[in-house]
Amino acid sequence: MAEYDLQGETQAAIALAPVSIATDTTTAGLIIDTLGYESIMFAMITGVLTDGDYLAVLHDGDTSNLADAAVVSGDDLLGTLPNFDADTDDATVGRFGYRGKKRYVRVSVTSSSTSTGALVAVLATLGHPKTVPVAAQTP
Repeated sequence: MAEYDLQGETQAAIALAPVSIATDTTTAGLIIDTLGYESIMFAMITGVLTDGDYLAVLHDGDTSNLADAAVVSGDDLLGTLPNFDADTDDATVGRFGYRGKKRYVRVSVTSSSTSTGALVAVLATLGHPKTVPVAAQTP
């Protein structure tokens, strides 16, 4: 393992592709498989928020389709789930981690008081791999 090699020791994954949210709804992200990694961190990113509130929610489970999904308890969260407000949080990043032992996780964003919307995305960074270096991803 090379010193100062964060790229070879982490893997990035899209947890929620950039999406424009313009209604009160829950927007589900992609299911992330944590197999081979001991940690995961999420970064929720906003563009311009014209109105509304946007709260991250994290689910976990052991089935690949998350049929057994449950909201992650506070004991398995690291940090605080982002809750962005259009009045104060344009172009903001909020991060949080998961220390639970379930194999699959998914972030959803619940929006409220929304009529014109916001651009929101979530990036997952998987860390502490069981095998290093981590294989490079291709676009």
